[in-house]
Amino acid sequence: MTLDTENRLRQTIAEHLGLDEMDVTPDAHFAHDLSADSVDVVELIVALEDEYQVSFTDEQRKHIRTLRAATTFVLQNTRKEPALWHA
Repeated sequence: MTLDTENRLRQTIAEHLGLDEMDVTPDAHFAHDLSADSVDVVELIVALEDEYQVSFTDEQRKHIRTLRAATTFVLQNTRKEPALWHA
């Protein structure tokens, strides 16, 4: 489940920031390494909350700045993967 969650998060982050998935490494900092501004980060966190149907605390939101941190917090706040929609 962890690898699946990480891969889905990597895809979401890459799409949101307009990057190649290979650029989104576990410890790449959204702002410092991936050139996301503060608005990008806020919008990304909201998108993650929506996709995974979780609500992060303000303290958690301050620390979600890498794929690794996002994976950790998503796994801590949910026990299920998001629904996959097929057309």
